[in-house]
Amino acid sequence: MLAASITNNDTQDEYVYNQDILLHILQILSRGDLNDYHHDVLIKFSNALGRLGKHIIEEKLRMKVLERDKEILGKEHSSTLISMTNLAIVYSDLGKWKEAEKLELEVLEMNSKFHGKKHPDTLISMANLAITYSELGKWEKAENLDLEVLIMRIILYGEEHLETIQSMASLAVTYSEIGKWEQAEKLEIKVLEITKRLLGEEHHDTLQGMTNLAATYSNLGKWEQAEKLQEKILEIRTRTLGGDHPDTVQSMAYLAASYSNLGKWEEAEKLQTQVLEKRLKIYGEEHLNTLRSMSKLARTYADLGKWEEAEVILEQALEKTVRLYGEDHNDTVRIMANLARTYSDIWKWKEAEELQVRVLELKSKLLGANHYSTLRSMANLAQTYSNLGKWKEAENLQVHVLNKMVKIHSTEHPDILLNINQLGVIYSQIGKLNEAGKLQLHALNETKQALGEDHPDTILCMNNLSNTYVKKGNLKGAELLQCKSLDIALRVFGARHPFTLIALYNLGYTYSQNYNNIEEAERLIQEAIEGQSRVYGIDHPSTVKCIELLQEIQKQNYSHQVQQRNLTDSSVGIPKLNLLRRADQWVKRVFKKQYFA
Repeated sequence: MLAASITNNDTQDEYVYNQDILLHILQILSRGDLNDYHHDVLIKFSNALGRLGKHIIEEKLRMKVLERDKEILGKEHSSTLISMTNLAIVYSDLGKWKEAEKLELEVLEMNSKFHGKKHPDTLISMANLAITYSELGKWEKAENLDLEVLIMRIILYGEEHLETIQSMASLAVTYSEIGKWEQAEKLEIKVLEITKRLLGEEHHDTLQGMTNLAATYSNLGKWEQAEKLQEKILEIRTRTLGGDHPDTVQSMAYLAASYSNLGKWEEAEKLQTQVLEKRLKIYGEEHLNTLRSMSKLARTYADLGKWEEAEVILEQALEKTVRLYGEDHNDTVRIMANLARTYSDIWKWKEAEELQVRVLELKSKLLGANHYSTLRSMANLAQTYSNLGKWKEAENLQVHVLNKMVKIHSTEHPDILLNINQLGVIYSQIGKLNEAGKLQLHALNETKQALGEDHPDTILCMNNLSNTYVKKGNLKGAELLQCKSLDIALRVFGARHPFTLIALYNLGYTYSQNYNNIEEAERLIQEAIEGQSRVYGIDHPSTVKCIELLQEIQKQNYSHQVQQRNLTDSSVGIPKLNLLRRADQWVKRVFKKQYFA
């Protein structure tokens, strides 16, 4: 009776009903062997479990259904092919792309044999396989298969048939995966226009088209457009599906990602906390969607300077994904990369290097050496090499990344500009100051034009170029940039944001190079120490670096005072020691204030 009440309708009412009966389904399944249940019961229960994201249990049921179909009906029966397709979809939901590929190839071969290439079932098999190829990094195969399906559906159904539109959307997603974002954008705008006209703005397919377009806007660096579209999607889904529906929660996660891209990290944190709470309730703590939410929230914690919280969450998420899905699973690699980035944030560069080398090995294996995600991992490793003083390795890897990336994007793309800026940083560190300045100035101007003056990438470019100016002795140019950077950071992010603290340190350091500004330098560095001790902790290397600069400034200030007063050498020692103690005492005062706050 319970199984008979489950329908195939993908509606909010059906989803809520499936939630209500979930415990009953699990209790029934726990009481006996799967062989004890009727075939149709297993199928109905599988549908309900899949709708609720319980894919690990669903997988067991789908495997039993397929086993029975093969035994009773034969491997080539249409019902058996449907069961193979459904199991392949579960494999995809679990990130088991190789298992999905194997099944989908079998289904495609048999559908082609019995129905021919133009049959609807064959085209569905081709479309499913194209998605799997894309996830496995087999981009050329995915693109060719998507194009073939699209052309056949246009011939069979016309351009505005729903299945044709689905093929357009699938091809657009493949374009996005391989970095052909302008082509993806053009196709997704067309898909959205047709689905709105045919199905209405609130239809599931229309909202999915809007979601895909928003993702492409993000890839193109059009983050405000992405944010606006995602806010609209979330409003519609909340109103039509309710706040706890998986699609609504997914929309919240996408909007939180846009907030992060725009540097709105407090808004992102708030949304991601809600997403994690809802996914824990919907899926449980070991589901991939829950683990992904943990990783995203941890990244936002790191952006907000909550390093310890980020590190703990990521280490927990990594342990679970390795145990449940294996080290060479895409989600494991993503969480590993996030943890490595967090290690870099807290200056654990050896730990970061070790993880990033492993991430690069795994991505090269899973996606290919020239995949865009692999290139981003190379860039991250190059930055870590730079932090470790491995200049030659850093330079060679960064140049390699840029040469590969410019074949995918225009030189004005935000990712390209970030990597140009980073190459400039490496050049600055190894003394190629003229080359560094040219690259960083180009990156700053283009980033400002593309993203605006208040964007985090623009502030980063300002800070890096100003550091090169200091090394070249252009203190006035550095001061102008650093004052601008500090003003933007204070206005946009607030006094305790990492960008603001970096800007305080940089400007304080520049002022310390000119005695006329020494008092202002000391004031700025004291502010930086107070902020960093609160955000990073008193023992964080960044805080220690600020303390060391403050001590140098105080020594410099005192030495100048001694020279001005024409004091004898014998009177220099004791006051200097007192001055050094003053820095230490100040630090203890800050720590005490932080500890008892």
